[in-house]
Amino acid sequence: MDCDVCNIALDLDEGEWITAEAFRFLLVNGAVIHESSIEILVSEGLSRAAAIETLKSQYMTSCFNWFPCSKCVREAKAKIESKKQRWIDAEHVAVTRTAEEFGHGYHTLGAPVALTRAVWDRCVEWTEADSTKQGFQDQEAGCGMSYLREAQRFSSR
Repeated sequence: MDCDVCNIALDLDEGEWITAEAFRFLLVNGAVIHESSIEILVSEGLSRAAAIETLKSQYMTSCFNWFPCSKCVREAKAKIESKKQRWIDAEHVAVTRTAEEFGHGYHTLGAPVALTRAVWDRCVEWTEADSTKQGFQDQEAGCGMSYLREAQRFSSR
């Protein structure tokens, strides 16, 4: 098997699988086009700019998971880390903590995750009107106390 970024041969334990979506995130943030891939296309007659655009286009349309080597993953993480503070701004809401809990590629990349303000406002933010629509809920239900009371009542029969 070869690294999908730098094309070096490696064993399965020498790389990390990441989703196509996570790989596209890296691409958008300038972290995955390896010089060796560019050189291959340049040697076939493309200009450097055309080679980069060709690779970007191919990578952006890929729907397959990617297998970069550990070195390429480290380099990508370093690049993302340097952009982390610039990426989340007034037009975005950071949801990195939720992504950490959910996983699916986050643990490999460690990249910041955000939603646009419009998506946040429409799909996530909870307002007083939402609470009114929902109605009453047992406040203890989330803590498992109702379940414990029911279990105790059942066992005392």
